[in-house]
Amino acid sequence: MRGSLEAGLPAAFAERFTGFVPTTPEALHVVMSGKNDEEAVEHKTSALFHWFFAFPLHESCLLFTQKKVVLAASEKKTAYLVPMMLKALDVRRKRLAESGHQMPEFEVIAMNKDGDDFETELKEFLEQAEVTTCLHMRKEEHIG
Repeated sequence: MRGSLEAGLPAAFAERFTGFVPTTPEALHVVMSGKNDEEAVEHKTSALFHWFFAFPLHESCLLFTQKKVVLAASEKKTAYLVPMMLKALDVRRKRLAESGHQMPEFEVIAMNKDGDDFETELKEFLEQAEVTTCLHMRKEEHIG
């Protein structure tokens, strides 16, 4: 069954999200999803976005470092997602703090298809993060 934006995020969203954070400070995890059309097959990246958010999130990008997690998506998608995500992540942050752990900072970049702001913001993020290792999920077909 497909999830909907109105239904909210899955109960395990924050745990799934923070579980994907790299274990080393110099590493970056990148997950990108492309356009969706009737001829497209489901890729592993699409399945991962569905696992995080309970619905497909096409044309989006997630960047994970130990200090910061960035979601880059359209303005419309971020307008729906951000309030739900911040609430879920705030609950998770409090639980982690109680156990002596920290959660990365969370940032959202609303992408404009006609602008080049995303490229500039991405470059700034990578320079500040001092990333030396980039792990990217391959866009293979998802089976099963």
